[in-house]
Amino acid sequence: MEASNPFSIDGLMKSSEPLKARGLGIRGLFRVAILVVVAIASIALVTISFTNVTSAERTRAEASMLSEANYLCLQLESLGKRADAFGRIADSTESDSQALRAKNPDEYDLLSDPIGDVLSGYTLAETGTVFISADDTVVSSDDARVPAGADIRALLGDEVHGAIGESLKSGGLQLIPYNGVFDEPGGEGAYGSRDEDAYLLAKQQSGYTVAIIEPTSMVFRDRNAIMARETVVSIVLFILVSLIVDRLLSLLVARRIDKTNEALQRITSGELETRVEAEGTREFRSLASGINVTVEALQGWIAEAEARMESELSAARAIQRSALPSTFPPFPDIPEFDLYATMDAAREVGGDFYDFFLLPDSGPGSGKLVFLIADVSGKGVPAALFMMKAKTLIRRELQSGSDLSRAIERANVELAEGNDACMFVTMWVGVLDYATGHVEYVNAGHNPPLLWQAEGGWRWLQERSGLPLGLMDVGLYNAYSFDCGAGDKVLMYTDGVTEAMNVDEELFGEERLEAVANTATDECPEALVKTVRGSVASFAQGAEQSDDITILSLEARLRA
Repeated sequence: MEASNPFSIDGLMKSSEPLKARGLGIRGLFRVAILVVVAIASIALVTISFTNVTSAERTRAEASMLSEANYLCLQLESLGKRADAFGRIADSTESDSQALRAKNPDEYDLLSDPIGDVLSGYTLAETGTVFISADDTVVSSDDARVPAGADIRALLGDEVHGAIGESLKSGGLQLIPYNGVFDEPGGEGAYGSRDEDAYLLAKQQSGYTVAIIEPTSMVFRDRNAIMARETVVSIVLFILVSLIVDRLLSLLVARRIDKTNEALQRITSGELETRVEAEGTREFRSLASGINVTVEALQGWIAEAEARMESELSAARAIQRSALPSTFPPFPDIPEFDLYATMDAAREVGGDFYDFFLLPDSGPGSGKLVFLIADVSGKGVPAALFMMKAKTLIRRELQSGSDLSRAIERANVELAEGNDACMFVTMWVGVLDYATGHVEYVNAGHNPPLLWQAEGGWRWLQERSGLPLGLMDVGLYNAYSFDCGAGDKVLMYTDGVTEAMNVDEELFGEERLEAVANTATDECPEALVKTVRGSVASFAQGAEQSDDITILSLEARLRA
């Protein structure tokens, strides 16, 4: 009956499940964190870039508009000086004005049109709306929506008129509602759209006011391209940095953590000689040192526990063996029978047992011998304790004078009571009347013994009386019987014999057992038991013993 040994520290360590990584690893966690950081950084970068590009584009537009305004003011100043000079000449030669006009038509026209074609070459699409006014009246313009002669306040409204005044005071840009000024898209090259604003800059020179108006779509026409370029470059840079950091993390942190985990898996699998290599940073060296010190301490504790447990198990083994009869021949003054038994535990202590004893009033010449063999489920100390209880109950019940069936039934009830561990014991028990050779027996779920009789050779006693003891607190156990003659033998065993395996995992089996018994029909009980035990050991070919092996042989030597 197989069961693991709970008292082997080495077995516990080797059977423990290795450490397993659960959840997201450090690499995966870091990569998720990197994605989050990149996303947040990208949003922040776009926001900052948008603000910076917007400010830069506004500054650029302001500088451009200011440059144009200053240029126009210089032109107006130059034209004004020329007009004044030519006017003085014209005044001094009024008699010959026609000849003067024919000779200098451009200069003469300055007297009637001092602005002339100063806005020649300006277009709405390239420079926005540019107009020159004097005394709030438009003198010249490149935008058909702001025609010459128009009143600025009436045409553009008080807000734009006020913005012109503020720009003249501050020398900077003023924001105005473009759609409110140019609702009607009249004129060639009409620019801008509804629902957008515009920037206005004004300068004064020689009594004229130069005003330049650019819609925001014109001021920030390069913003989207700049934003796209900077965003792509930044994201690529983020990705490259992330890949480099990820690689460094893998080399400097994750790889060392993996090596540490591999060492811990070997340690938790029972390889306590494993040591964690101390390398890398101070933290990793400290961690490795801590693990190694802990493992060394654990080895010491295990060695101490194993030594203490070995001592306790040795005592338990000695107690168990002392509970089994070990003196042979057991009753040298009773020549009517001979018997021999042996029990080899698979672990320090086992669950198999055998017993034999005389019932009261037995002596030389007549009496009854009880002989039994049993196998408790499980192994180790729990099985040994259950074995001791079962052995004590059977001996007590039979020595109290109960018949065999009744004794087994009572023992079964007591074993079943409070049996929370659900242990049980299979048992074959016989009572030999060595004066007559009559044997009465009960088989409680045990392996069938072999009976050798001169007239028939070996045969199996296949009768079953009931369930193993301890499973249920009710049940009847029928007794069977046979008669022995001089030289008849009974060979009893536990399943450790027939279920012994070799290195090829073949079972010894009942057929091999019977074959071995047939080779030893003339042997005494001791020789027969040793022959069977030697055959089982030879068959196993060094394979580990997996179950307790118990064998008992009885020979009737009745007087004629």
